[in-house]
Amino acid sequence: MMLRTKNKGARNALLVFLVCFMPVISSTLTAPHAPHARTAPRAVDMDMDGFPDAAELIDEIDRSRFRLWFTAVAESQFYAIHPDWPAIRHDCTGLICFAYKEALKTHNGQWLSRFKYITNPAIPDINAFRYPKVPLIGTNLFRTVSGPFKEQDLENGAFQPIATARVLMDYNCRFIGKEPDETIMEGDLLFYRYFVGERQVFHAMILVKIMDTRDGMDGVVVYHTGPDGDQRGEVRRLRISTLNQHPDDIWHVKTNNPYFLGFYRLNILEYNYIKMMNDE
Repeated sequence: MMLRTKNKGARNALLVFLVCFMPVISSTLTAPHAPHARTAPRAVDMDMDGFPDAAELIDEIDRSRFRLWFTAVAESQFYAIHPDWPAIRHDCTGLICFAYKEALKTHNGQWLSRFKYITNPAIPDINAFRYPKVPLIGTNLFRTVSGPFKEQDLENGAFQPIATARVLMDYNCRFIGKEPDETIMEGDLLFYRYFVGERQVFHAMILVKIMDTRDGMDGVVVYHTGPDGDQRGEVRRLRISTLNQHPDDIWHVKTNNPYFLGFYRLNILEYNYIKMMNDE
């Protein structure tokens, strides 16, 4: 459109205005809003479980997505061991730590191309954060000492990238119960303790599937047997009902089995501050 005016001076002034100020106005109207500056994560532990709140999954949608990825990765190792799971960590807790880390990653095409046995590759990623950029603790995902989180824990070795079965149970999980009932969820862990001579041995399994049957709840567990002498061990996938028929009753998932310590839930899935406030 051509703008017209009879006054030459006014016309020149208008041209100056259009040349100098319209680009500024246009860019102001069309440019996207600048993103808000991200605030640094607070080093607080309101539910006093030993983990900074910023490194836990507060949102139930994120918790559900983590469970789906955690169990999918663990179950996939039954069909084919991933090369990124180092052989030196091929044991029961090595499987848990590997699946935990991979569940927190970005699951793009490149990631999926290296996991050929993921049953549901369309699971959405969690929104809160992505490994290795876990707030405050980074790649040191597992707590190794008791007590609530303190800021100095970030520097004193209280968090490490791997954990033993007992450390997982004592400092990274919450006890749910020994009864396989409606409180148990997929992604929960089963822990055992038995003795070899005078030495305590802890063992862990991952509950990857829950099934309701006429006889009550059944489920599928995945675990690594761990090395035994010259044998490197293997990943196994069994139903709980099959475990309960094992000739060695150490492995029975029953409340009267003293070797079965019960079902536990990872602390990343158990942010209880709201519940604690309600209980008070």
